[in-house]
Amino acid sequence: MTILFITPDVPLTPDGFGGASALAYGHLELLAHTGHTLVGLRIAGWGEADEWAHYYDAQTTVWERVRRWVPVWFEVDDPRSPDAGRWRRLVDALLDAEAPTRDSVDAATADAIEDVVARVQPDLIWAEHWRPAAVAVYAGVDVPVVYSHHDWRWRLAEVKAEHGASEGSTWRDRYRIFRVRRAEEALVQRVAACVSGSVREVEQMQALDARRVGYFPTTRRPTSVMRVANGQDTAPRIVHLGSMQATASREGLRRFLDVVWPQLEEQSGAPPSFWQIGSMDAAAPELQHQIDAQGGRCTGYVQDLTTVLRPYDLHVIPWEHDTGTRTRAPIAFDRRQVVVATRAAMACMPEARDGENCVLVDDLDEMASVLHALYHDSARRQCLGDAARQTFLDAFTREAMQPRFDRFLANCLSTAVPFLERVGDPEDSE
Repeated sequence: MTILFITPDVPLTPDGFGGASALAYGHLELLAHTGHTLVGLRIAGWGEADEWAHYYDAQTTVWERVRRWVPVWFEVDDPRSPDAGRWRRLVDALLDAEAPTRDSVDAATADAIEDVVARVQPDLIWAEHWRPAAVAVYAGVDVPVVYSHHDWRWRLAEVKAEHGASEGSTWRDRYRIFRVRRAEEALVQRVAACVSGSVREVEQMQALDARRVGYFPTTRRPTSVMRVANGQDTAPRIVHLGSMQATASREGLRRFLDVVWPQLEEQSGAPPSFWQIGSMDAAAPELQHQIDAQGGRCTGYVQDLTTVLRPYDLHVIPWEHDTGTRTRAPIAFDRRQVVVATRAAMACMPEARDGENCVLVDDLDEMASVLHALYHDSARRQCLGDAARQTFLDAFTREAMQPRFDRFLANCLSTAVPFLERVGDPEDSE
């Protein structure tokens, strides 16, 4: 069968600036190994065009691999439709949950999507992220849509409000969050199937009576990890991985420096070396100054993470909310790093087992003492790091996930009616 893969304009790479790229790339690789024909469609205007251009220039090997999987690509511009007036939005939110999303689909965009579908004649549409799924559903195309859900936008808006952002601070902002939540939940109920990299979001979508739901987190190709030789200086670093463009990375790092680091300094006198790995472009200047003042190092974006992630270093994930998926956790597991995270952050990932392949804490006030103890316990670090690597091989490679993915997709395709049976064979029309 033929599958139309729709993606926003984010680079399809396992080593992008944010989690969306890695999750979309992993799903595409799984689809490519099902044996079905894939055609690509990029929705331009809602992602980061600069990142896409950088992807073409800097990751030619990855793009060549993607082009082998998907030889044919289309592009559709999707401008933001003018928003309705305030009172119209109020009525829509109360009476029609789908109206905000449906009305945001530009008429020209809908026509372009219909034209692509008519040319490709797909049996199924796989849509990565919210906007591609919304465009595919509300353009009126009669093809089943699988929605690859990356995050609840309404939940992130609430979290930003909790961290002092302006959004959510007024009744208008709270009303907007209400509208977005209703629209997102309506979209989940409208599509033929949903997948998520978070088992918690899978449970939430099941509670909304989504038709088919599957848990498929980020997959990666195993790296060659060099073991630290006996007798070698093994003083571990504390590392935080993530671009400051992502709310979870930015706010998690800020809270780590505010809450955990002072306690580490108090407990140890001379705390471990701290490395922030990832772009700092979206960070407030105060955050950079704070890292510098504490003797930390910021590497910026690093494409080859093997050069900066050592086995048995302490890898912190200080995000305090049960949102989204942790696309960087498999990276740390692959490299035998010792993940120390909050239970809320890792609730999305049942493969993370406290005391077996990582250490989980209830809140950030517990994290400093855990890091301090692990810093002085090389045997436990090695045990946890080796278990993390085995978990990665068992759960987060394409080969490990493929059989389960194949069964899920076959279930979705089993109810898909061939395109010509739905619209009629053009040769039979007058």
